[in-house]
Amino acid sequence: MSIKVNEIFHSIQGEGQHAGINSVFLRTSGCDLSCLFCDTKYHKEGGEISLESIRKSINSFNSYNLVITGGEPLLWQGQLYALIKDLPHYVTIETNGTIVPSDELLKRVDEWSVSPKLNSSGNDIDKRLNYDALEVLKAHKAIFKFVVTNEKDVEEVLEICKQVRIDNHKVWLMPEGTTGSEILKKSLWVIELCKKHNFNYSARLHILIWGKKKGV
Repeated sequence: MSIKVNEIFHSIQGEGQHAGINSVFLRTSGCDLSCLFCDTKYHKEGGEISLESIRKSINSFNSYNLVITGGEPLLWQGQLYALIKDLPHYVTIETNGTIVPSDELLKRVDEWSVSPKLNSSGNDIDKRLNYDALEVLKAHKAIFKFVVTNEKDVEEVLEICKQVRIDNHKVWLMPEGTTGSEILKKSLWVIELCKKHNFNYSARLHILIWGKKKGV
């Protein structure tokens, strides 16, 4: 059994409630969406790697935290469960929330980091929003991260929270940008909106430090 992998690397978490945490990253290849502002378009690259080899690589790093990202990792969910079921790591899966996870994964994964895409992503609404999947994820240790490009995006965030009944304190807003200067420029109004709506602010440390090619 194997997974098409873009990269496995050791870094810090760049986003969300665990920003700055020492983590191992498994980036799978492939995605079911195509976002205009995607900061990891190179995720489509990669080759098939056996689960045994992936497991050895993960265990070679000095970190208890494993972040599975993409692309869209749930395209490989059957293989992912087989990979992580016996790993001792705290496992976070980063997903766009378009695919309902299996019951096995829901029981094993410690945290879901869900990033539903907004209209500004350029994806059709019937592709980017799956309310059934969001409902399931919400009930299983999920936090929600939204990339916002302008203040109008927040109206859509509020509507999604209303539809799925997501508590605002479970939401992180992140400024869109592929350079540190873009992130910092947008951060001021993003922080004000977080204060207004009881959301959380997330910088994107990987972009601030390394730029878009090293996005985590």
